[in-house]
Amino acid sequence: MAGNLYYAYMASRLAKKENRSDVTALSYGVSTPVMFVFLFGVLAPALAITNDPDLAWKIAVAAALSAD
Repeated sequence: MAGNLYYAYMASRLAKKENRSDVTALSYGVSTPVMFVFLFGVLAPALAITNDPDLAWKIAVAAALSAD
């Protein structure tokens, strides 16, 4: 929710700066296509290689934190 509020604030600032009324803010949150890529590109291979769900989850968390 904080991300959405921040983006709305930034859109409001841009609208005022450029004297426009057609500025919008993109929603901030989970991207479904990215989730499928992550699931089938990171989590599933990690599980297939390690055969350990806990270790696969830890690998996925590490990948998610290092992606930013």
